[in-house]
Amino acid sequence: MNTTKYMLGVLFKWLVCGVVLIQDCGASAKVPGGGATDAGSSQLPPLTATIQQGMHLRCRFVAETRLNRKNGILDGNVSTKAEKQTFQFSVIDGRLTLAGNVGIDRLRAIANAPGESAYFVEDTAFGNIALWSFHRVEGDLILAVKQISVRDLGVSDIHILSTAAHCSVKGGNGTAVTE
Repeated sequence: MNTTKYMLGVLFKWLVCGVVLIQDCGASAKVPGGGATDAGSSQLPPLTATIQQGMHLRCRFVAETRLNRKNGILDGNVSTKAEKQTFQFSVIDGRLTLAGNVGIDRLRAIANAPGESAYFVEDTAFGNIALWSFHRVEGDLILAVKQISVRDLGVSDIHILSTAAHCSVKGGNGTAVTE
């Protein structure tokens, strides 16, 4: 039973990655203009950073997986239905920020190279660290994935939560957020 839940969790993560890769491959294979052209006469549009200066993202969670390990036993809940909570990111003073009820959390950039996925770290209010990854699906749509794990120090308990969200994008000036 526990092995089944673990495998479902792994399968869910691969499914999310597969969807992103398929959509990224389809987007990169499109040639501007849509018509038949000579191989040497068309150029792909310039690559831009996934998270850019002046950008605003309005996101909604769409899927989640929760895994728990207590006393050496792995247990979890894999679901493609997440709470439909919405949240927003904005780039303020050159930093990606998450607007929340308590205030504004600033994320630190790990990687945000043009044409590639972006990775940011969030220091949570509970003293944990969450990894956010952003994957461009279309010009105005980004898939965001948040992963956080908590280890209770007194026991061998580990709690892992992965959530995926769709984000609609407004703005952006092409300059990568690197702070």
